[in-house]
Amino acid sequence: MKSLVEHPATGLILDFSQVDFGGPEQEEVIANWQARREANLRPLTFKGDFLCSQHRDHENPWLELRQLPGQIIAAHWKGSALAGSHEIVHGVSAEHQRQVEYVQNAGEAAGFRVEVEKFLPTTKVKPDAIVYGSQADMGVEVQRSHLTVQAARTRTTEALQAGVTSVWFTDSNRNPKWIGHVPGVRLNPAIVWDRVPRPRSVSVAGVRQIVPRNCRAWPGSPCPRHSRGCSKWHPDHAPKLGMFADDLAELVPVGELVPMEFKTFGGRKLVLIVSAEGKARYESMVGHSADLPVKAAARRGAPVGQEGLIECATPRAGALRPGHVRGDADDPDPALSLAPAQQVADEFLPLTPAQQHMASELPWYRQWLLETGRTEDDLIPFVT
Repeated sequence: MKSLVEHPATGLILDFSQVDFGGPEQEEVIANWQARREANLRPLTFKGDFLCSQHRDHENPWLELRQLPGQIIAAHWKGSALAGSHEIVHGVSAEHQRQVEYVQNAGEAAGFRVEVEKFLPTTKVKPDAIVYGSQADMGVEVQRSHLTVQAARTRTTEALQAGVTSVWFTDSNRNPKWIGHVPGVRLNPAIVWDRVPRPRSVSVAGVRQIVPRNCRAWPGSPCPRHSRGCSKWHPDHAPKLGMFADDLAELVPVGELVPMEFKTFGGRKLVLIVSAEGKARYESMVGHSADLPVKAAARRGAPVGQEGLIECATPRAGALRPGHVRGDADDPDPALSLAPAQQVADEFLPLTPAQQHMASELPWYRQWLLETGRTEDDLIPFVT
C-alpha cells in the first residue's frame, strides 16, 4: 500500500514500485502528466488528481507529482499535515545507480561483458544490469524501495524463462519480505553510497552453505519422520562468511555460486544462494533436484501429514567418517570438518523464527546476539 497512488479520474491504481506503474493504462496516466510538464503547462498537478492509498482516509490525502533525474516522486501537497512525512518514489536514486555500478564494475573486472537497463526477450523484465558469464547470465536487481514477495517472485521466474539468473541486492537495515523467497543478499548497511566504493569493500549477508547434520546430534530440531530423532543425516544451512558483492558478480556467472530451493522440516520452501558443491550435496541427501522452478509444478503425492517435509538421508550421506560432519567443499572450515557433530550443531544451529523476530523488535537482544558471536546473517528471518 505504501507504493500505491490512486487516480480518481480513471479509477486506476498506480504502483510506483513497478517499472510500468502497474500496466499500460497506468503508464499512460504518467505519460500524460509528463507531456503536460514538457509543454510547461501550469499547474502540473491539480489537487484531487492523485490520492495516497496509505492515507486515503486522512483529511488531506492528495498528492502532487514532481520529477527529478531518473525519478518521479508523488508527495503530499505543501502546507498539508502530511507534507514532508511521506513520499512515494518511482525510479532510481543516485544511491541505486552507484550500487548497480559497483556490481557492474565487479563483473567487468572479472572479465565479463555487462549490459545495463536491457529488457529481457519475451518479457517485461528489465534488470538493472546483466552480467554475461560462461555458465549463467546474472541479472542484477538492486531494490531500495518496497516490493512485494509476489512481484519479486514473478520477476525472478520471468527472468529464468528468458535464461537469466536474478540476484537481488538490498542495503536496507531491515530484512525485506522477499528475502528467502528469491535469490537475494543484503549489502552492508553501514556503507555510505555518496560515491562508488572501492572494489571488494562491500560485504554481503545472505550467501549460505549446506551443512549435513546427524539427526540425534541436532538438539532442538525434531526429525520429520521420528519424534525422538533417528540415526540418519539431514541437510541444514548456515551463513557463508566473508562474502562480498564482488563475489556474486564473479562466481554466479561461472556457476560456482547458484540459487537453490531448500525445504525446511516443516515443508516451507526457501530460496538460497549456495556453492554448486553445496547444492549438489543437498540433492544427494534428499534425492531430488533443488533447481528453482521455471514454472509452478504440481506437487507430488505424499503421505498424509508429511507433505513437503524434507527427507532423511542415508546414515552416511555427507559424512567424512562416523561422528564427523564436513563443511562446504569449496571452502572447507577445519572447525566444521573435524569437530564432532554435537559441537558443530551448537556452533551453527540457526536461530528460531521466534528469536529472529525478537531480535528485530528488541535492540538490546539483537545487540546481545551480535556480541555473543552471531552475525547479521543469522538474524535474517528465512522462515516467516
